Parts: sequence; structure tokens; C-alpha cells
Amino acid sequence: MITKIEDRNTQSGRMVNERAYKLHVLRNLDELRVWSDRWDELASRCGTSTFFSHRVFAACSWERRRHDPASRLHVIIVEREGRLQLVMSLVRERDWFGLWTLRWLDSKTPLYNDVLVATEADLEILTGMVREHLASIPLARILRVGFVRQDSNLARLMEALGARSSVSTTAHELDLKQYSGWDDFLDKSSKSSRQAYRRLFRRLGEHGSVQVDQISDPEQLKKEIGWIFAMKRKWVLSRQGKPNWLSPPETEAWFGSTAAEFAGKKQAFVFVLSVGNSRVAAVLVYRCRATLFVSKIAYDPLWAKYSPGWLLNMDLIRLAFELGVEHIDFMFGEEQWKTRLTKGACEIRKYRLPLRLGLFPAIDSRFR
Repeated sequence: MITKIEDRNTQSGRMVNERAYKLHVLRNLDELRVWSDRWDELASRCGTSTFFSHRVFAACSWERRRHDPASRLHVIIVEREGRLQLVMSLVRERDWFGLWTLRWLDSKTPLYNDVLVATEADLEILTGMVREHLASIPLARILRVGFVRQDSNLARLMEALGARSSVSTTAHELDLKQYSGWDDFLDKSSKSSRQAYRRLFRRLGEHGSVQVDQISDPEQLKKEIGWIFAMKRKWVLSRQGKPNWLSPPETEAWFGSTAAEFAGKKQAFVFVLSVGNSRVAAVLVYRCRATLFVSKIAYDPLWAKYSPGWLLNMDLIRLAFELGVEHIDFMFGEEQWKTRLTKGACEIRKYRLPLRLGLFPAIDSRFR
């Protein structure tokens, strides 16, 4: 591990020491494609919690944003001897002052944000390089990042950079390794949960044949995601009276594109609960090795009295045991069904890092 920096400057592509650390900024999709294989290789060596920092998500996120005249792609990568050590996916947005706000290159929806860091890399050196680069960006006012797991490398990086943070929500998780299988999980669940699971399936059966299907075909997957978003848009309007981040068609398209891409690698599917010819509930799930990420779930309100969301997630746990999964991440939110199903949670934070504008100190302080 390198612990000493021999030479340093603030230019992109600079040498940090004799072992050739170099920082580059990717500013368009063509440059991103040049590094795609090395990005994928680094992602394959990182932990499962960095899954949403995969190149596919970044590319789809920029595809959604690139027609915005106020946005600029700004992906920071650090490599050593041709092998990537860090990927930090950012976008620059011009604000009303004519200054730049740096944000995470995300889907404009709540998903984990994280950096990809090689296990052999020295985070202290990478932090120093990122700090110098951010300070060198002309008219960059602030870096804002949300949906950061407290146990992530991005949290450690932002804290090392001196960013201010606050708790925004929690993510709920279920460790399946503590159970020998589905029957053991069900036996150790509360008596009321066991009874409800069996009773609700039985009552659904009174209306027709009950089926649960795992959909992985890319084209069928997009249709199922379309149904999930149609149900969610109705739910948003009935609860809030106006559209929110779920409502734009671009949001549905983003999840359709990423899920279809990962379905081909057996890393995404939709799990569907139906009765006869009627779809009752569906959930979009991403998979990274032995972890399932429960992304989007919806149900037809006509079946609400059967607790279809809870019922489908219970059956997803059954499926997880069949698939050999060790961990289910139900992600953000404080919904009651999440706290009932899970026994662990991770704090999710948002960060705010004021940057030097490269102007006079008095002007700098005004915009911090």
C-alpha cells in the first residue's frame, strides 16, 4: 500500500507519485465507453452495496440528463498503471448565480450513491486527489450528495473531505444467513405473521388460481415495470394530489432500461403475484451476487384488503432462499411492513460540501 506522495499538482491526468496514480474526468458518453471495461472490472471487485454505482446506471442516468443545457457530465476516475482505483460519478449543474453545483449522477430517484474504490487503494491518497481536483474546478460552489449509506466508502470520503451531513432516512435489511431455510424463517416469525401469510393466500385462492412468477425476459420485464409505475402514479395522485419524482415517463424508462440490461445477466427480475388473469402485485428486484435489492413495489388497490405488498414480499423471502441469497435489502423508507419483516437497518445520510470558488475570500464566503 502506498503511504507517501512524491509529487502532486492539480491538473487532470496528473502523476501523484512514481507509481503513476492519474486522475481523469470523463465528460461525455464516448469517454465513458472508453473506460467501460475497466469500470466493470472495478465494480466486480467492490462490495454489493456499491451495485448502483455500476457503469450501466451511470450511463442511463446521463442519458436522462444530457439534454439539459445546464448540466455537464463530470465523472472522476483515478487509475494506476491502467487499472482503475476510484470512480466518482458526478454531474455539474449551472445555478442561478452562474456558478456550478456538483451533484451525484443518479437517476433522480432514491437509490444508493457510492464511489467505487479498489480494495488495494489507499483511501487517504484518493481523498487528497479528489480534494485538490474539486478545489480546481472554476466556479464550483458546492457538492451535494444524498442517499449515502453510513457504512459506505462515499460516507468515509465525504467525512474526510470535511462535508457536513445529516440523517435523511434508514434502509431496512434482512440477513438470511441466520436461518436454515424458508421453513425456519417462517417458524421463527411471529405467530400472527405465520397465520396471516397462510390465511391471506387461502383467501386469495377463493377468487381463482394464485400464482407467483419470476419475470426475467427483458421485453416482458419492461411491461411489468410499466404496470408497477402505472399503479404507483395512481397511488401518488390519490395520496398527494399531485405528481412527484415517480411520475415522469423518464423515470419509468430509466428503470426499464437498467432492469432489462441486468436481466440479461440474471441480475434483475420482476416478481409478480396474480389471481387468475388479474395482476395483484409486482415488485422490481435487482440482484448483486448474494444480495437482493427490493427497488419498486406496487399493488392493485382493488386487492388492498389482502395486504398484497406484504404478502408478495414474504413470498420474495421464500424465493430468496431458493435462489441461495444471503441478504435482502428493502432499501429506503419507514413503512410498517418493512419494520415488521426486517431486523436490521442502516442509517442513510446526505452530505453538503462547500467548495472554493477560486475567487476572492470575501466572495467565496458569500456563496458557501
